[in-house]
Amino acid sequence: MKVLVVGQGLAGSCMALTLVDRGVEVHLADFQERNQSTSVAAGLVNPLVLKRMKKVWRADEFVPFQEQFYADWQERLGGYWRHSVPVYRRFHDIAEQNQWMEISGTAGFSEYLSPDLKPLPPGLQGAHGMGKVNHAGWFDTQAFMDAVRIYFSSLNRFKYVEIDESTSSDFDLVIWAIGVRAQSIGGFPTDALRPSKGELLRIRLEKPWRTKAIIKAGVFILPIGERELRIGATYDHFDLSPTISEKGQSYLEEQVRNLIDAPYEIIGREWGIRPTTKDRRPILGRSSQNERDVFFNGLGSRGVLMAPLLASELADHLLDGMGLRPDVDIARFY
Repeated sequence: MKVLVVGQGLAGSCMALTLVDRGVEVHLADFQERNQSTSVAAGLVNPLVLKRMKKVWRADEFVPFQEQFYADWQERLGGYWRHSVPVYRRFHDIAEQNQWMEISGTAGFSEYLSPDLKPLPPGLQGAHGMGKVNHAGWFDTQAFMDAVRIYFSSLNRFKYVEIDESTSSDFDLVIWAIGVRAQSIGGFPTDALRPSKGELLRIRLEKPWRTKAIIKAGVFILPIGERELRIGATYDHFDLSPTISEKGQSYLEEQVRNLIDAPYEIIGREWGIRPTTKDRRPILGRSSQNERDVFFNGLGSRGVLMAPLLASELADHLLDGMGLRPDVDIARFY
């Protein structure tokens, strides 16, 4: 079988590697204009929705699968993109502290929440400490995608393309993993996506930051090196203009002022459009118009966590005829 994967973001990269392991001849294509969703993704691996203190959908399945998948391919490709840095939640008040302590001892959560509370690092404002999330960390999405592109280029199976369905006629299957661009492909359900724009802020500190940990405090604080912090992210379903917004950046700047008690300067502003769906579930499966066309979409902001297992399930469906879960099957929109 000869398969073309269009879109070399996180979803497309995981899909291509998964098919390689199944013995498929895989070709990978991407756009000269980089995938705006993955390229600016912070790469947080977090199995919990900390704002609501709930586990991410299918977290118990996604966590071990992605850990093994990325570890295997990191060794095979000789890269380094998995960073086992701790993730902490900063507590806003005593009530949040107490809730954390209570939930950390319950079945289903004890694996993910540490009951040991930690003091905040110097330079971070707050008076109630923080708690550690297990099975969390940071994933360098850009380094991963670069390694995958180099790998397929070495096989002469990578190219840059424009969206043109007619150029893919030489393949048995074409898997479109192109985020919001999928709305221009025939057979993709027009009402499936509810895209959201996310914005980030990068700041440089005068003095070294004292922790490498990622801290969730309404927004995330991601250290890059000793003096740089990445702050984000916003969610906006209404302003999808291809640029940063005054509203989003003002919000992030206010968060920095409220959280960072140290001299800093703003050095960068980033944005991207997430392919989020109306029902908050991914979209997998064949086009209603052409069975040769397949869609892998809708991973939203949890792509690092979800992509490996979902790619495996889609491969099972395409190669072995296994059924897709109804809650991810594209057929729910037809």
